[in-house]
Amino acid sequence: YGPKVNFKKRKLKAGNFSGLPSFSKEIVARMRKYPILESFSPIEQCNLDYDPERGSAIDPHWDDWWVWGERLVSLNLLSDTVLSMSCDSEDNLQLVPLVLQETKEMHRYKSPDISQEYPINDCSLPERLESTDCSSTKLVPLREILVAIYLPQRSLVVLSGPARYQWKHAIYRNHIKSRRICITFRELTAEFGLGGGQEELGNNLLDIALTFKGSPV
Repeated sequence: YGPKVNFKKRKLKAGNFSGLPSFSKEIVARMRKYPILESFSPIEQCNLDYDPERGSAIDPHWDDWWVWGERLVSLNLLSDTVLSMSCDSEDNLQLVPLVLQETKEMHRYKSPDISQEYPINDCSLPERLESTDCSSTKLVPLREILVAIYLPQRSLVVLSGPARYQWKHAIYRNHIKSRRICITFRELTAEFGLGGGQEELGNNLLDIALTFKGSPV
């Protein structure tokens, strides 16, 4: 559900766009209750169906910057998965070991242990820190780092800032354990907003989107 986009020529027009679907009206209203999404006005909705029998996956990528705005919002449905973040930067990241007890508390209260269901590098597991010298630090090239973000069923994730513009995101095949539906909402860039060069087009498309009377295009 969304306007017609010519990514090669960087052109945008309404085409057959008739709005976001009616079932998304309540979803958007609930999203806007979160401070980071209070001003979020989606112009496109993409529904993706991931099936392990088809080998469904999506390679590391950035969403286009010239048309899609600061925030990418995805709703994860039907099953849990892992969103993998990677960076092509030549810069280094300084890693500082956590105190073991603090790490255990973090895993107990903030995040489930996904290592059993979704295999990741062993050195990221808390028990590996038992023999670590907590005064030591290590410089690791960003391009060698993979950040695994656990996404429970019915969770909402927002990519913005460095996560949007510096890190690529992907869903790997081995992280699709059963059928998964992902609903991704995108907003337009400032070029199509107040004072932008294509403000009028942006307003027209937003008016169409928020009728919530759309059919798939």
